[in-house]
Amino acid sequence: MDEINEKPVRKDNLQLISALDICNEAVSDYAYKEAKYRDKVSVSGADFQILADPVLVKYILYNLIGNALYYVQHIPNAAIVISTFAATRQIQVRDTGPGIPSENISKLFDSFFTSGKEGGTGLGLAYCKRTMKALDGDIYCESVLGEYTAFRLSFPDVAVQTQKIA
Repeated sequence: MDEINEKPVRKDNLQLISALDICNEAVSDYAYKEAKYRDKVSVSGADFQILADPVLVKYILYNLIGNALYYVQHIPNAAIVISTFAATRQIQVRDTGPGIPSENISKLFDSFFTSGKEGGTGLGLAYCKRTMKALDGDIYCESVLGEYTAFRLSFPDVAVQTQKIA
């Protein structure tokens, strides 16, 4: 993580990539602690193109998958669904875990803040926020205690983003 944290988002590393493909790759390539956890994660939705560094987007997805698995690993019927929404240019990572207290939502993306994750550094979501902002996008969290947590990655229109780079 230190290596990725020190690398700024370079505009010349951006590639046109499929949102659905990058989500499927992240789910396939993620280092699950046990094979049974892989069965908790699925991908669905409509495809759209994003202009991004695929390594950085996969790292964001790895972080969100890892966080979700931490909270749902011992819940028998829990699920993590990664959905793509072409109309709003968003990728959502939603779990059916314990949820996050509402008073913690506004602090989730602050460096060194954790919401009950034992052994967490509080750097992963802060990194995700910085990276999404550097890609001219954003990340949001919505959660209901006892029901779910959903993180949404919002990406800019490729045409608008390309004009900014040119």
